[in-house]
Amino acid sequence: MAMSGVKFEVVKFDETGNFELWQMRVKDLLYRLKMHEGSDLAQHVNVFNQIITYLARLDVNIEDEDRAMILLCSFAFSYEHPVTTLTYGKEMIKVDEITAALLAHNHRKQNAWETSHGDSLYVKGN
Repeated sequence: MAMSGVKFEVVKFDETGNFELWQMRVKDLLYRLKMHEGSDLAQHVNVFNQIITYLARLDVNIEDEDRAMILLCSFAFSYEHPVTTLTYGKEMIKVDEITAALLAHNHRKQNAWETSHGDSLYVKGN
């Protein structure tokens, strides 16, 4: 599996090797998910889903709320306010709800930018 030009591979743990080393490789895989400022949100969510699918093939089962927390922690600083809003007062968070809300937020943000730049008034001087 490749992500951002970086290749890596984690094999399924067969209970004969060093579990701590295997666990460190899985954690490294999740660490590489960290979103950078200016990254495309939809692409980031897609990579997150690919990683979760990849881990499931390795029999690494992550509960939905834990997946949601991993996703939330992977966002860039510019998403701090939407993330706080989405998690405030919640007893349980779900990946699908978080993903849908953040993609909708991103879409509204892009539309607001396009609208503000599309309705500009141009004045031509003599």
